[in-house]
Amino acid sequence: MNKTYAIKLPTSVYIQFACLFLLIAIQLPNLLFWLRNSRPVAPIVISLAVILSLAAVASVQFFMFLRKNDRLEITENFIRISPMEAPLADIERIIVHGYFFQSIGIKRRGKRFVSFYFHFRFEDNEDEHVKEFLQWAGRNGIEVTHGRIIRWI
Repeated sequence: MNKTYAIKLPTSVYIQFACLFLLIAIQLPNLLFWLRNSRPVAPIVISLAVILSLAAVASVQFFMFLRKNDRLEITENFIRISPMEAPLADIERIIVHGYFFQSIGIKRRGKRFVSFYFHFRFEDNEDEHVKEFLQWAGRNGIEVTHGRIIRWI
């Protein structure tokens, strides 16, 4: 069975990206305040470290955001969401999050979190495609759970 679906990024990716920039915007006035009153050096270093780490996470997410593919390909032996590919034996479970706007997370064996590339929503006919995808998972003996998708970057 070879099947291809159009997919898109889940809403949580956009929210996470906006929160990163909000945190940077909140931290910048703090840094400027400590730069004007330059007596203690520790708050300046801490503020700068926080801003740089948030900017690093935002830039990594932005480049992953640009590489995100818009196609899910299911074959007999693996699932491919470019640039990533997962053999069926490597899939531990499929997590469905949400009710009205369902996002799908594919958790691989030995991994603690769902990969950025394996967290997606279907582009059109979401309900129908989610049902087909979950039926396919059931036929292949992959566990399906409903709950929160924990993902890093």
